[in-house]
Amino acid sequence: MSSNQLTILDFRNILKWYETAKNKDDDEQFRSYLKIEGLLAINEDLCEPIIHDLIETVMSGLHKANHNEIQFATSLLKTRMARLDEELKIISITINAVKEKIEDGT
Repeated sequence: MSSNQLTILDFRNILKWYETAKNKDDDEQFRSYLKIEGLLAINEDLCEPIIHDLIETVMSGLHKANHNEIQFATSLLKTRMARLDEELKIISITINAVKEKIEDGT
């Protein structure tokens, strides 16, 4: 199986599994974890314009959408919200780290 056959959900599931794994101190496993995080980020970035276009298309035809199309739009919007939540967490952590550095005077 190649990385282009894995979905974003597959990457997230692998990372969740790793976080609960017992022997994650192994350097090889940690390198693999970092690579998978990188692949997830790349795939999410590549999908972002597609998701944006799909959401826009679905929302523009929402008045004539059937139940399945509305469920699809909901799924896309939830995926986007989850991604934005993760990005906001990272930004918040970064801001706090910068504030700490400023307060330390270094």
